[in-house]
Amino acid sequence: MLPCLLASGSLGAADLARCAATCSSLARIVTRDPSSDALLWEPVCRARWATKAYDPLLLYAEELETLSHRERYLWAERDGARTLGTLADVCNVYAWSIDDQTSCGPAYTIDRFPYRRNGTYVSRLAGPRLATPGPAGTFRSRYVLRRTRDRAGGARGVVTSHVVVQGLPAARLVRRADWGWCLCNSELVARSVAHQAQPEHYADTL
Repeated sequence: MLPCLLASGSLGAADLARCAATCSSLARIVTRDPSSDALLWEPVCRARWATKAYDPLLLYAEELETLSHRERYLWAERDGARTLGTLADVCNVYAWSIDDQTSCGPAYTIDRFPYRRNGTYVSRLAGPRLATPGPAGTFRSRYVLRRTRDRAGGARGVVTSHVVVQGLPAARLVRRADWGWCLCNSELVARSVAHQAQPEHYADTL
């Protein structure tokens, strides 16, 4: 009866946590009862992730597959709070919306996983000055992800990630509040607009 009352569809994670703090019976139902997990936590996950740039179940299927819905929620919250970008974060962006800071033209989109796992940047636009023509009208460059420590951020400094495409200024990789990413430099601001897990075989495809 209690799980059904709790699963009203209007309770969030903070509400369930408060319920769990009231007594041991509710704590067991909310945090440890496998039979109540999907009933209570799946709607919470869906409501929370609907406000984010991606669905963690689609982007991190392998990591979340064996976890309960509550564990998935907690895992995603920890990952969403992470601010230091990785190579996987860049590679798993299917499309970027680009605002060119050097012109007054409209924003445009670069898609089909422009950052490949093999260190190749692929675009149908001849943007990078050192890009080389590729098949089917594409242009290809090399890129790397570098991390730097800003000593102005205190004694230990703040570590940030930068993506460096051959022929372009380094772009700082910044986490957004919706868990998406931005790449920013003096020439452009690129915002991730579509996130998918990049297939392993995609490195050498268009």
